[in-house]
Amino acid sequence: MKVYPSPANDFINISNEGPTVAMAYIANSNGAILSKLELNGETTIDVSTYAPGVYFIHTTEGHTVKFIKE
Repeated sequence: MKVYPSPANDFINISNEGPTVAMAYIANSNGAILSKLELNGETTIDVSTYAPGVYFIHTTEGHTVKFIKE
C-alpha cells in the first residue's frame, strides 16, 4: 500500500496493490479513528478538514502507513 503525497494539503491518494478490496481506517497520532475506508485499487481521500499533523492508515490485513497533513 502506498500513500501520496506526503505531506498532503487537501487530498491523499492510496494505492492498494492487493487483488481484493481492503477495509481500512485513518487514525490520528493519539489513536482516535477519524474515518473508515474501503480500498480498491486507487482511492482518493479528502483530508482538507484534518488538522496539521501525523496520521496513520491501518488496514484489516495488518498494514500501517503514515502520512503527514500540512
